[in-house]
Amino acid sequence: MKADLDQLMAERNLDALLVVGDSHGNTIMNYLTGGADLERALVTKRRNGPLTLVHGGMERDNAAATGLALVDRDATYNQLAYLQKHEGDRLAAQVDYLLDVIRDQQLAGRLGVYGMFDAGAAMAMFNLVQDRLDKTELVASLAIPSLRWRVKPRMSGKSPRCAKPAG
Repeated sequence: MKADLDQLMAERNLDALLVVGDSHGNTIMNYLTGGADLERALVTKRRNGPLTLVHGGMERDNAAATGLALVDRDATYNQLAYLQKHEGDRLAAQVDYLLDVIRDQQLAGRLGVYGMFDAGAAMAMFNLVQDRLDKTELVASLAIPSLRWRVKPRMSGKSPRCAKPAG
């Protein structure tokens, strides 16, 4: 449950969380945002701090419905300016953006990284992010066990379907 996040973070020695990606197929993002339809979103949380959603400007109504603290990505983090600064290098622009979010949200110490992102892109991006962080250690994980959705295979052999988390 969301109310247990601080306790779960303490048990796993995490000082902060960063959940990345689109909401489609992203069980942790879906759980934390109440299933809001979001693209390229981030959810951040410091231990004993609020859940914060970094969302696109066009998603403001969906974002508002989550009840989370909100940061409009388009108004706060100008993606075109990042690309111009890095002469069109999308990876460098993304790394710079994430570093700004980590700084602005004060995500320091052990930072658990969750969510769905292309594996190769995530590896390249988070390795570069980690190289540029002084007081933050990125900790990769597949799921927060108490928030993991139970996956039940369909009898037809098709793709699995998800059920709501237990508890």
